[in-house]
Amino acid sequence: MSRTTAPLPDAACRLAKPTDRAYKLFDGYGLYLLVQSNGRKGWRLRYVKPDGREGLTSFGNYPVIGLADARRKRLDVERMLADGIDPIETKHQAKAEPLKALRSTGIRKCRPSGL
Repeated sequence: MSRTTAPLPDAACRLAKPTDRAYKLFDGYGLYLLVQSNGRKGWRLRYVKPDGREGLTSFGNYPVIGLADARRKRLDVERMLADGIDPIETKHQAKAEPLKALRSTGIRKCRPSGL
């Protein structure tokens, strides 16, 4: 079970400054903003997979993905987990399907001439 904390205000996300080490700003229910030493801020979610193992997924970088968007994505993951679906496996399958379709049609990558 994820630990619960006070909800993270958007101002805290905006004002988070990099330090010499990466640190986490927790929003609750496994969602946190990872502030890296190079200044990059990324949303991460730690959860328990349907088979009982721990999983970690990322939602994107702040401010491209805002706090409200990250919370919506967390709810989507929670719904998938409630249905017994592993969100990481679903994401991998979604990425692999277009490649399989291209391979089945016989289209291959084209190389520029002269190489």
